[in-house]
This record gives sequence, C-alpha cells and structure tokens, in this order.
Amino acid sequence: MLLRPEVSATVSQATLITGAARSGTTIVGTLVHSLQGLDYVFEPPFLFALLPLIDTLDPAVWRSLYETYLFEDFLMDSLAGRRLNFNQQDESSVFRAKTVAEIENRIKGSSRRNDVFWQAQRTKIAYKMPDIVPYVSKLKSYYPAMKVIVLFREPEAVVDSLVKRGWFQTDASASERVQGPWKAFSPDMAFWVPNGTEQQWRSASSLERAYLYYNWAYEPLLLLNPANVLVVNYDNLVSYPAREFERVRAYVGAPAGSLTEKVVASIKEPPATTSRTLCLMAQSMQERTLRLVNSIEERHNCGAN
Repeated sequence: MLLRPEVSATVSQATLITGAARSGTTIVGTLVHSLQGLDYVFEPPFLFALLPLIDTLDPAVWRSLYETYLFEDFLMDSLAGRRLNFNQQDESSVFRAKTVAEIENRIKGSSRRNDVFWQAQRTKIAYKMPDIVPYVSKLKSYYPAMKVIVLFREPEAVVDSLVKRGWFQTDASASERVQGPWKAFSPDMAFWVPNGTEQQWRSASSLERAYLYYNWAYEPLLLLNPANVLVVNYDNLVSYPAREFERVRAYVGAPAGSLTEKVVASIKEPPATTSRTLCLMAQSMQERTLRLVNSIEERHNCGAN
C-alpha cells in the first residue's frame, strides 16, 4: 500500500518527546504544543502498540501504519477540530496550549478534505510517549530528519514518584495504572521489560522494579548519537525554564505561540521531598544506576547546571 509522498514528507519531520515516566515529558509536551504551526498528540495508545513491533513487522508495513496514524488519523482530524481534548482538567487539554480563539477557529465549521490536506502539509507533528528510548535508534533509521527530545531526571526522584503512585507494587495490577501493551500478567509486565529479564522482574520488590525500570528506560540512550537527540535535564528545566524552553523551541524549529509564555511561567520547582532510596538497593544496582547517570550526563552533556 502506498501513501502520498506529501504524507511521508510531513511525518518524517515529526518530533518525539520521550524519557522515563515522571521525568517531565508532560511539561515539555505542553510547551511544544503551544508553539505555532504545530499539533501535538498525548501518549497515543495505537503507537504504544505499534512501536514495540518496529523490529518484527515488515518495514514498509510498519511505516505505512505509523504514517497513516500520525497524518490521517491524528493530524488531519485535529486540524479539522475532530481530535481535540476539551477536558480542561486533563494535563493534555488543548486549552493549556492554544487560545480559545485558535480553538474556535477549528470548530466553527466543517472542513473539506483537500483544504485540510493542504494545511496539514504546513503543520509540524509532535507526540509524547514515555518509555520509547529503546526504539529511537530504529525509528531514526526510518526517519533521519525527525526530532527526538529525551527528558532525563535523576533516579531517586523518578523512583520516588513511581513508588508513591504504586505503579510497580507486587500485590497490585500494574496494568490498571501503567500504559501497555503487556508481555504477561500476574505479575504484570509491560512491553519495556527486556527479553530474558522476566524472572528478574517477577522476583523483584516494588522498589527494585522501579530501579530496574529506570535503568531499562535510559540505558539505550547511551547508544544514541548526541547529534541525533536533544536531552533535557529535568532539574535544569524547572530551575531555568525560559533557558531550557528556548533550547527546545530552537530544536523543534517553530516560533512561540500565544500561550507559550504562560506555559513557561507556570513551570515551578517541585517541593524537595524526594526519598533517598538508592542506598537501599544491592551494591550492584547502586553501581549500575550511578554509572548510567554519569555516562549519560557525560555523553549528552546534560548534567544539572
């Protein structure tokens, strides 16, 4: 099946925002959503099912599904006002990134396909999906021009947030809390549990699972060329939001929108209440985690400053 070359050309310029859960991807997603000439989709379930198949599906089939979703299902419908989240309590609400006038302009009437198709070719696509770093290398091989923003946060802060939310409790169903797809249930194992580590996951405590998750989420970042990704340190983002936003904006290549300044001003440092738990881990996990953090900060020049 063939798609029009304009579809592939638009999708090839898309921006992916990823990183571990609880690392600031939602904040940066809202910032990017506020830029002019750009539409943004928050954690699309279809792509969570599709990305883990990138190494198993025929490349032409995989790309056709990926491009059809981003251009036809998401972008075209969003520009026509059919794919907007009007729930103002949601973090992904369109009202957090676009003005009422901009929203009303989309829904004031019915749109013809040829008009929306023309507009879509002049609109940038961005999407936010945590836990996708392991697939970035293959994704970049398909779309070398795409932009990838990785949010990086120090391990104890991520783990503290995960534990407080009970995502990896041994006596709870993680599939009720965490985005799938799933490799197994009882205990629940998400798609990001690497092959060959299933037994390690089954026997781990909740805290151990959180540190395993952190390492699995970020270890593939060491394999990526720093020239191919923009790594944003969460601590820098909340301490110097205007400076870090400008890095993101310049990388995406879109001007600030009507609400961008308001979004930047809303970014605040969280209370310093992180529980220090790395010292409770086995020595091998402590060394593995600290080595990972130091290596990422050195390779991608993303230490807190």
